[in-house]
Amino acid sequence: AVDERVGPQGLSRLGPAIGDEELFGEAAGRVKSAALVRLALWPEARPALVACGSPEPDGFVPEMGAELVAFVARVVERTAERWPVL
Repeated sequence: AVDERVGPQGLSRLGPAIGDEELFGEAAGRVKSAALVRLALWPEARPALVACGSPEPDGFVPEMGAELVAFVARVVERTAERWPVL
């Protein structure tokens, strides 16, 4: 489902939180915009995603760039290298 959210070659998507109920669960109704960044976990490059939501419609917009969220995603990748693979 990562490719469906950011595109087959996409690394990130910022903008309206449309159809992100699976990501945000019961909080989805309060999330008006989202930043999504693709992760590459473990040597098998398992598909994964970091999702940040904002209650503001303009909290995440495509024009702002994804550098900060991408930085968080890289930290998660490096931390995940220490997690056991399930």
